[in-house]
Amino acid sequence: LDTEGNVMSAGSGKSGELGRPEGIGYQQVCTNIKQISAGFGVSFMIDNEGKLYSCGKKELSGHKDQTNEVKPIKFFKNMTVTHISCGLNYILAATSQGLFAWGDNRF
Repeated sequence: LDTEGNVMSAGSGKSGELGRPEGIGYQQVCTNIKQISAGFGVSFMIDNEGKLYSCGKKELSGHKDQTNEVKPIKFFKNMTVTHISCGLNYILAATSQGLFAWGDNRF
């Protein structure tokens, strides 16, 4: 995340967590972002308007399918997301309507 809100990614990205097709080098994946957080195989971004986006594993990303595209999470479309934090297999999102948590629920 640079000072202008651009997110760049590099690496393997086998789960789609880099927001771009696997095998492409260092690349810009989104703009107007104020916060990012990454977990195991998943990445999240909050834009300057408080909308939440993600890419990666379907189990954690909030999407029906695994995706290597940065997409908005429909569940949060009518909320302002103020903070996102990822752990190995869980995500916490602070919003205008409270705190939300999800993950693999193994522990």
